[in-house]
Amino acid sequence: MHLTTAASCSDWIIQIGDAISLAVLPQEGAAGVWLNGPAPQGRERAGLVVTKNGEALLKLADAAGMERVILLVEADSPAKLLLVNPKDISMRDALDKNGP
Repeated sequence: MHLTTAASCSDWIIQIGDAISLAVLPQEGAAGVWLNGPAPQGRERAGLVVTKNGEALLKLADAAGMERVILLVEADSPAKLLLVNPKDISMRDALDKNGP
């Protein structure tokens, strides 16, 4: 395991090997954790981000890197559970009572 850190413009990014990245990004107003799939995938498979605007986002991607499930909580708005159909790239909110 190797640990790499980088600081620029007051951003802090910590990368643990090729698998885990942690970041604090003051200019963007966000902090997060990202997990990559094992080799040979090497793509981001999961991520958790929180923002200064009160948003929290959890996303899961398939082995090709396509985001398939996104859980989004924004300030006072109802939570959204976005599901992506990989065949036609359509997205629907599973928590929306007015949706299909």
